[in-house]
Amino acid sequence: MDDGEKSAIHWKLDDKKAALGAARARAKELVAKSNSEQWAINPAVHFNAWANLQRNEFQEVVDAFRMLLENLRCENESCKSYIYVSLRKGKAEALRCSCGATSINLKLSN
Repeated sequence: MDDGEKSAIHWKLDDKKAALGAARARAKELVAKSNSEQWAINPAVHFNAWANLQRNEFQEVVDAFRMLLENLRCENESCKSYIYVSLRKGKAEALRCSCGATSINLKLSN
């Protein structure tokens, strides 16, 4: 359970907790998918083996990372900014986007 889910439990926001749990599960899937493509990344970057990759092999890598990065964007079509940490005096208070449509409270007390 992450801080957002703990905060939702603390503030008794059951719907928010469920949504965050589903989002975390989706993020784990996308991270696992991008990790499964490491076979192509490491040799290509470190040993210049990229010339040996077939287009469809490299496209799988691109697609996995694109999906992972898109998962970190606001869903509002007019915003689409990446979600970032909002903090005050060094302590993370929320994860949010530029327009505020995505806002995940991380505070556990007043």
